[in-house]
Amino acid sequence: MKTPYILLVAFLLLVNIYQPKVILCQVKNTGKARGIFKSKQKVISKEDSVQVLNKKAIQFYNSGKLDSAIFFANLSLNLCRSIYKGDHPDLARSINNMANFYYERGNYKEAEPLLNETLEMFRRLFKGDHPTIVTTINNLAEYYNKQGNYKEVEPLYKEALEMSRRLFKDDHPVLAVSINNMGIFYYEVGNYKEAEPLLKEALEMRMRLFKGDHPDLANSLNNMAYFYNEIGNYKEAGPLYKKALSIYRKLYRGDHPDLALSINNMARFYFNHGIYNEAEYLFKEALEMYRRLFKSDHPDLAKSINSMAVFDNERGNYKDAEPLLKEALEMRMRLFKGDHPDLAISINNLAGFYKNRGNYTDAEILLKIALEMSRRLFNGDHPNLALSIYNIAYFYYERNNYSDAEPFFIEALNDYKKYFLNNVSFLSEKEIEQFWITVNYNFTFFNSFVTKYYKTKPEISCQAYDNCLFTKALLLNATKKVRERILNSGDKELIEKYNDWISKKEVLAKYYSLTKQEIENSGVKLDSLENVANELEKELSRRSELFAKEYEKKKVTWQDVQSMLKDNEAAIEIVRFNYYDKNWTDTVYYAALIVNKETKEHPELVLLKNGNELDSVYLGEYNTVIERQGDGSISPEESDKTMGELYEQFWKPIAEKLKGIKKVYLSLDGAYNQINLETLINPVTKEYLYEEIELHLLTSTRDLVLASMINKTQTM
Repeated sequence: MKTPYILLVAFLLLVNIYQPKVILCQVKNTGKARGIFKSKQKVISKEDSVQVLNKKAIQFYNSGKLDSAIFFANLSLNLCRSIYKGDHPDLARSINNMANFYYERGNYKEAEPLLNETLEMFRRLFKGDHPTIVTTINNLAEYYNKQGNYKEVEPLYKEALEMSRRLFKDDHPVLAVSINNMGIFYYEVGNYKEAEPLLKEALEMRMRLFKGDHPDLANSLNNMAYFYNEIGNYKEAGPLYKKALSIYRKLYRGDHPDLALSINNMARFYFNHGIYNEAEYLFKEALEMYRRLFKSDHPDLAKSINSMAVFDNERGNYKDAEPLLKEALEMRMRLFKGDHPDLAISINNLAGFYKNRGNYTDAEILLKIALEMSRRLFNGDHPNLALSIYNIAYFYYERNNYSDAEPFFIEALNDYKKYFLNNVSFLSEKEIEQFWITVNYNFTFFNSFVTKYYKTKPEISCQAYDNCLFTKALLLNATKKVRERILNSGDKELIEKYNDWISKKEVLAKYYSLTKQEIENSGVKLDSLENVANELEKELSRRSELFAKEYEKKKVTWQDVQSMLKDNEAAIEIVRFNYYDKNWTDTVYYAALIVNKETKEHPELVLLKNGNELDSVYLGEYNTVIERQGDGSISPEESDKTMGELYEQFWKPIAEKLKGIKKVYLSLDGAYNQINLETLINPVTKEYLYEEIELHLLTSTRDLVLASMINKTQTM
């Protein structure tokens, strides 16, 4: 009986007589091959052949030689199918390897049935919990995740994580993978509150498991960096990106998908921070590597092409950007037959390119397609959907079509509010500020829109006032609210942690007052102390959320504020913003949004276009007068004259809208926070402002409503 052809091929490879590239030619000399086989077959069994072939496939994969890995995996699988007619662990492993390598190369049509076959076979082989089942579930979930099929992904990742936690009570690589995957999933669907602790847990576990360089450790460093970058914590993100890239460069001397991804991530970080030379070099390095790795369509190649295109577009290199944008889009259209987040991103990017080049017809069509796809893909609190909605709003704004822009602006801002609130409770005070920066420009842009649209539709000031109620209260009251929740909780352990945090903050404050040399001489590691305080604060935020009062969750509107006012009272929100006109400008505006008991349909808007002067010239004059008053170097007449001039600049336009008002609840911004308005003098009446009107300063006029709710709760 003749030896099977596939077994001959496998054998020749195993004894290292031939390399994969020449084996199919050399094996034609089957007489010689069979002779060698007969002399060695007593030593090497078919089962041994399967295992060695699988090992060789994995070795080639780890060295970045994907085609060779697939060649060996295919040999192993065919050999296995000839040996095992039913379920067997070796057969399942061979199927799994083949599926994973197809997946890595982007052959998704071939990968999916093999992944499902593997999982079904392992479930039959191992009736209960088993590490191999965990790994297989994770592989299938990752496949669905790459396809954007989130409905299938979440239950699989959850099953894998729950099984892993039952199997491993201590650190284990399989458990770390499951924790990491669950964290990445939550990150991708915009649930940062759930994502961060899982990503951290996975990273810390891998740091304990792997003392030296290891791909799993580099993977976690990359993921943690990506997360921090998204929430604006760039101080943490940068070093993690660099460390991950350093590990990958040491692990992989040649091309490898993980190395290419790490290079691309580092490039994006540099690009976002304006370090363009380094960014361009790395973007090009990553793209060239991906093109060598993947000869056909692949999601990672498409992402790299898209990154290079966005860089060229932002740098004004439109000639190079356009073909890359189109290549990325067309590749993603071939890869993803239905809706997919990456596809929506490519459509949005090409639309933005067309808009900037004046091709408004094509831009509008693509923006609408991207938005419709994003609506099908995401819930209303996902940043990708909010961005897609905002892109439409931007488009109509720049085309001076304000009535069409308005509903998209309002919808996008409401989505950003939900997105921010859903993810803010687990952050420290500093991280809240950093995270807010990543979305704040959308609210700032809307203020410019309001200034242009107000004359046509003054009701737009309603949304502007409500935005102030949201943004100011959220940032300025965050720490106060956490403190109140904790001290009123009755939880002794929680209160002790809070007091510990206060103590550490006080110590930090002491060291912040020292010079760098004094800190160095003290031997204190300030970064370590900051990290301890930061982590403690985040734990407090998570735990104290349990004690949040319902009134704090309530959406407060300008009408709610108005309902708290009495006759002859007004509430004013002052907001500072940079003006946007086709592009961001250095022009600063201040807007005063005024509500009183008689306000009917909308807050009144007073626009002060002298913001640059208020921030510099007039604020400087005010500080000079106060300083000279203190040392007696200015006469009362000169002082009063200057304070009268400053009244004209800071307050007169607002005062003209306050006829008959005796008391004002006022929330300030910018330069207004740095002066005492009551010291200004009305040049007409010669009276100080405090003599004409009673001012009550609030962090937000929202506090009027919350104070009323607290009083009602206490009464009940």
